[in-house]
Amino acid sequence: MLFLGFYFGTLAMICLINFHWYNVTNEKSYLYLAIFKTFLILITLQTNQIVVINEFSIILNINIIFIYALLFSREFLALNIYAKKMYVAINYTMGFVILYFTYSTITGDYSNYNLPYSLIFSPLFLLSVFIYLRGFEPAKYYALAWGISLSMTGLSDINRFNIANFYPDIPFTLIGHIIESVILSYAISVKTNLIIKEKEVQSKILIHQAKLAAMGHMLENISHQWRQPLNRISAFMINMHTHIKDKYKDEKYLSDALNQSQLQLEYMSNTINDFTNFNKQSTDKENFSVSSVISDVHNIIGPTLEKNSILFDTKILNDFSMVSYPNELAQVILNLIQNAQDALVNREVVQPVIVVIIDKNRISIQDNAGGIDDEIVAQIFEPYFTTNAKTSSLGLGLYMSKIILEKYYNAKIELHQTKQRISFNIIFM
Repeated sequence: MLFLGFYFGTLAMICLINFHWYNVTNEKSYLYLAIFKTFLILITLQTNQIVVINEFSIILNINIIFIYALLFSREFLALNIYAKKMYVAINYTMGFVILYFTYSTITGDYSNYNLPYSLIFSPLFLLSVFIYLRGFEPAKYYALAWGISLSMTGLSDINRFNIANFYPDIPFTLIGHIIESVILSYAISVKTNLIIKEKEVQSKILIHQAKLAAMGHMLENISHQWRQPLNRISAFMINMHTHIKDKYKDEKYLSDALNQSQLQLEYMSNTINDFTNFNKQSTDKENFSVSSVISDVHNIIGPTLEKNSILFDTKILNDFSMVSYPNELAQVILNLIQNAQDALVNREVVQPVIVVIIDKNRISIQDNAGGIDDEIVAQIFEPYFTTNAKTSSLGLGLYMSKIILEKYYNAKIELHQTKQRISFNIIFM
């Protein structure tokens, strides 16, 4: 009775905590676990004859426990993402449980409910292992909790079905319930933290996109304001060129100067178009080649690289195309090239070089700035990490690049370096 008091108190506290966190976070896993454990308390009261009710109520509680165990498993393991077929299978299983309970109630035959529960619930343990192998980290806590609970329930089943007489006075099932409840409650908190982090990442992406959109609108306004004066100047120069040809046929200097000025006006106009298009937020997916994105980026940053005497070389070994958002990829490439440029300039590298290599499903961006210190290599893709504390940068560049590649391109970014060279490799899956 002392142990039962401890058992009821522990599970009641866990239920209250989970109900509370459901109210705070609206995460359904908390609710399903709380209801699951509430009816587990009730069935324990019934089986220990603390509360005496009829057989129908006991079987009803067993069915409710089973359904909420399935609901919790379906929600916590995110089966709608990691195993859609199992998500559908669990829905059909719950429907079958309800139908079979209805049939048993009509016939009054509950004999088939006297089963080894360790075997009935074991598929959920195997399912959690499968989901963990698919990359869902919190599933390992589910597997641990369910594995312990099933093992303890299995020992009770051995005694209950007279397979062996293994310490019959020890309430193995109840001990397993307590351990499982504690681990699963912790597991939900881990999952909730992951959800919060994913929302923060999504928020950062939205902010990034909003900045691009705002910059695109600003450049469109600048383009609109500059276009007419540039056109007027161009018209004046054409008139001057015509006048010089008519009045001063032998004058070459002024004619050449006007031709050069005309080329500069066209360059300014094209530059405005390049910046405007580059900073527009992509709304629809496009079919584009990777080399065209590299070319667009070079049009933007090329003059700055030339100013800093940095040689920029593009090596197209095997060009490839994709259907996605070209501007987002261009932003990632631009960020990596700017980082390389900053490193080359700050370290005053002699004969600085940036090389972009396109090969099959890979883009490699290399420089000869000397690499990154081994002590900070593991941190460079973390949010808010920066090696330049003197600037106003929040260190979001590489982190946001990594997130954009994962979200929009199903790609990953890796760092490889030697003593002299560093290479950021974007690999498309």
